[in-house]
Amino acid sequence: MASGTITFTAKKGSGSTILQGKIDWSSKSNGTDANTSTITTKLYARRTDAFTSTPTSGKNWSGKVKVGNNAEHSFSSLSKSTSVAASWVLFKTYTDVVKHNDDGTCNVTISGSVTGASGTSLAGTTSSGSKSVTLDKIARQATLTGAPNFNDEENPTITYSNPAGESVEALQACIASED
Repeated sequence: MASGTITFTAKKGSGSTILQGKIDWSSKSNGTDANTSTITTKLYARRTDAFTSTPTSGKNWSGKVKVGNNAEHSFSSLSKSTSVAASWVLFKTYTDVVKHNDDGTCNVTISGSVTGASGTSLAGTTSSGSKSVTLDKIARQATLTGAPNFNDEENPTITYSNPAGESVEALQACIASED
C-alpha cells in the first residue's frame, strides 16, 4: 500500500491569519485482473499563525481534490460549523479508482485546495498544492518460460515466471499435436 502527504503552500488571510491545507493519500491495488488501484484522499486544513488560540469558525469552507484524470471533487459548505486552529481538521474524504499501465506501473498527479470560510478573516484565502505520486506496481500474471518437446510417455519439466511471488494458485498448460 502506497501512501503519503501533500502539504499545501500556506496563504495569509486578512490581519495575521494564515491558512494551510494538506492531503493525506493512500492507495490499494485492486489486483492483476483489474489492473487498477483505489486511492483514498483526505483533505485537511489548519491555521499556522501565532494567534490560533482563537480559531476561525464557519460552515462555508470550500475545497477541491483531483486525482489524475478523474472528475474533480469539490464542496462549498460543510454540514456543520467547523473551527480551524493549530491542529489539522479533516474536511472531506474521497475515493478514486485509477488505471495502471500495461506493465503494472502507475504515476498519478493529486492536487487540491482549501478556501477559508466566508465571513471570517480567511474568507477568499486559498491554500493549494499538487504532487505526482507513484503507486505500488501491480504484478503481472505468471507465464511459461520453458516447456520442452516431449511425448505422452515422458514427465517433462515446465518452468514459469511469476512476478506476483513464488507460489502459483493454478498453472495450465495445453498439450497439443502439430495437427
